[in-house]
Amino acid sequence: MKTRTVSVQMAKADYGRLGEALGRRAQNMIDWPSRLEPMALCTFAFLAVLAIGAVLGLPQTATIAAAVAAAAGAAYWSTGRIRRRLMLRSLRADGAFLRPFRFTADEDGLHIASDVLDSKLRWGGVFGIETTRDLVLVYVDRANAIALPLAAFPDVGGMNAYADELRYLRRRAQETRKDAAA
Repeated sequence: MKTRTVSVQMAKADYGRLGEALGRRAQNMIDWPSRLEPMALCTFAFLAVLAIGAVLGLPQTATIAAAVAAAAGAAYWSTGRIRRRLMLRSLRADGAFLRPFRFTADEDGLHIASDVLDSKLRWGGVFGIETTRDLVLVYVDRANAIALPLAAFPDVGGMNAYADELRYLRRRAQETRKDAAA
């Protein structure tokens, strides 16, 4: 049986609907204790700092300011924990996308392959290349990246050299595209 081919181009509204659908899916993955954790932790931090301020006899305005700062810090820390837990829960149970993969770059683009994935990404689809102290990030849009960990390289110098090679290949591909368009 032959499957028909469909050409697709998404509009901004389609991305909005995709974001809503992914958001609903993520909300269904968060359990009630996780939803209550930031609020409970903020309340505890706020009240604890108020109590400490009262015991130490600190001025009321300074105590309230410190309590608000403690509550904000607790909220930031707690929501980060929830995001990390949610990300780990969203991974496939078989760890398919945590498996080792091969990442190859050439003049045409990037080739990513593993036992469950075989994908080619042209340089025009690469939004940017950044390095952190332990990752090379190849951005495919503003928020999503292919991460190459430091463990894939002999040392930090090797990682940075590889990132420079990727930047060079991307820049060359962009120049070639500009020349062809002119």
